[in-house]
Amino acid sequence: MGGTSKKNRQKVADVDRPSLTGKAETLFHSDAKEPIIRLFENDFPYAIPHDVQHFVLWSRLPFYPPAAGESSKLSQARQKGLHGLTGVTVIDQHADQLFMETEISDYVQKTWPPEDYQCAWFVNPPSLQSIKNVSHFHIFVKTKHATFT
Repeated sequence: MGGTSKKNRQKVADVDRPSLTGKAETLFHSDAKEPIIRLFENDFPYAIPHDVQHFVLWSRLPFYPPAAGESSKLSQARQKGLHGLTGVTVIDQHADQLFMETEISDYVQKTWPPEDYQCAWFVNPPSLQSIKNVSHFHIFVKTKHATFT
């Protein structure tokens, strides 16, 4: 299970997506709290600079809506994934974002305020997700005002 240690596997397994029993799926939103979501520092971070932390957020709520009648932009997101940056100056970052990208960016900014942190996040496209039955995304976090001793 890439991204979690054995000690966290049961916790992540507990976040398994609930059955929907014919009701419309609810999507991830920036106000979601535990036990709907769980945030862990990645025990197996990618090869990243030492001053960057790698987190994984696991969610019972999906990031992608059901595929029926979707727009071409949403279809493209399913193929390429979702991504965003916070705490950096990006021209027109929110101009053409999908709802899901805005909600994820809002969550990241609430967790790591952009005045103090620079963050990059991504959701793999469904075809590349290593754990398909639990929605998750990766967040890379760097403190803007780091002091080194």
